[in-house]
Amino acid sequence: MLGANTAADHIAVVDAALEQLPRDVVEHARIVVRTDSAGATHEFVDYLHEGQIGYLCGYDLTESVRRAILDLPENTWVPALRQDGSERDGAQVAELTDQLDLAACRKVPG
Repeated sequence: MLGANTAADHIAVVDAALEQLPRDVVEHARIVVRTDSAGATHEFVDYLHEGQIGYLCGYDLTESVRRAILDLPENTWVPALRQDGSERDGAQVAELTDQLDLAACRKVPG
């Protein structure tokens, strides 16, 4: 039996969801999985990456993350887009990966 919020559990849920989609969609559509920080495990993300499934994982809003967001230059922010590619009114996004210490998130070889 799988436990809640384990990588194996998340993989099983994605597999079950994909099985419900038409084969043509699974083979040709761009699929994106969104998860909160509970799904941010190497095993789960590796599974999605290997399956060419896009993903967005939540990240804890710690003081260092909040500071990195506030310190981003204005020109870093770009309009957020809806699924159809149109801009979302009043919403912007920015990349801040290179502004954070992500050493603990890196995969250990082996």
